Formats: sequence, C-alpha cells, structure tokens
Amino acid sequence: MLGSDVLTWRETFRNKDVHTPNNVAAISHTEFYVTNDHYAPTGFIRKHLHPMLFPTSNVQYCNTEGTISGTHCYTAADGLNYPNGITKGPGRTFYVSSSAKGLIYVMSQAVDNRFLLVETIKVGKIIDNLHVDEQGHIYAAVITKLKAFQESTKDAIHRRTVVQPVQAIRVSNHSAVLESFGLNYKVEDVFFDPGETSVTNIRMQTATNVQFYKGKLYFTSCFSDSLAICNVGEL
Repeated sequence: MLGSDVLTWRETFRNKDVHTPNNVAAISHTEFYVTNDHYAPTGFIRKHLHPMLFPTSNVQYCNTEGTISGTHCYTAADGLNYPNGITKGPGRTFYVSSSAKGLIYVMSQAVDNRFLLVETIKVGKIIDNLHVDEQGHIYAAVITKLKAFQESTKDAIHRRTVVQPVQAIRVSNHSAVLESFGLNYKVEDVFFDPGETSVTNIRMQTATNVQFYKGKLYFTSCFSDSLAICNVGEL
C-alpha cells in the first residue's frame, strides 16, 4: 500500500513462457512486461546456449485480466542478447538493457503491445537494471569487472564480503543540444567508486541497481544486505 512501511503479498503470476524472469515493467494493475534473460531455465540448453553469446532471449508481455487459466503472455520482442533491465520511458517508449552487448534497446509499444525496435544506444559497458528519472534520463548500474562479479557470486554463497567497484551511468534523452550534434542520446558516467580503496565508503559487492531521485543516487546489490545512498546534487 502506498504510504505504508509494509509490503503485503497480493498475488502470484505464473506462465510457462515466463521461464527465466529477470526484471519487470508494469503498465497497469493487470499488465506488465518481463525479461527472460535465458532461453531455458535449466539443463543442457541453458548451459550451452548462453545468451551472452547467442541472441536467444526475449521480452514477454503479460496480462492477467479476463483470463480463466491464469496469466496470459506472449512474446513482445525476441532475438535479444541477455535482456536484463526493462523500464518505461516517455509515452509508449520502453528501454531494455542487453548486458551481453552493452546496449540499450529503445522500443516502441505497438497497439498489440508488441515492441518495435526504434533505436539502439551503445553504452559499451556491461549494464544491469535500468531506471528513468523525472526528467526522462535513463540510469543504469555498471558491472565494471565481470570476473569480479562472478567471484562475488561465490563469495555471497560462502557469506564472504569482498567489496567490488560501484559505477553508474546516465543516458540523457532528446534535447536541442543533442539534436544540434545529430544525437538522440548521450551516455556519461555519473558515479564511480573503485571499491578496493573506497573514496565514498560504499561497502558493496557490485551494485546491480541504481536510481536517481532528488539529488541522491540509491544503489542496491543482489549480493549485499544494505542500501547505499549517495548525495550527488543535481546531475
């Protein structure tokens, strides 16, 4: 409930086409998009048809309204390399991150709720989840060192805390200045902490989520039990 400090479970959605869910973007009380980051949940295919190498993953559109057998889903976009984060932009625009390729797919929502690829933003870094601020700018957490991230997984299993670098980027949207240079989007680093010799006292095992709100960056990690809040002012 909004304004409350308590989260209350209300419902569980299940569908056979949502087999490796990573991130969700809700568009109404009954509709949402979800990224499948792998082609298969388990087994030989998951192990050998890795989405970092093969464009075999997808985004599903799901609707729970008016269905007898539960959640109805179908493919909104496919042929993607490791689709990770997804978030809604202005109008009918959605952004989907490709962790494997260091890209952000700019998608337009068609009348049948399938996605049409409008543009591809080259980030050149391994990015995780995406968020859009009040100005329409996209923020993404960066996995700066893939090997260190993989080691963090092992460390988390064994309950060890190994601090890794924390980085965030911002992708500025359309503006008159950008258009004067023939650009639609501008990618820039907005935060970096090296981890080994922390300059901001962030004790975190690779941030996988970042959001900007009212002069602050909020970082979370799938391997840490804390939230990092950084005062950065107006970016």
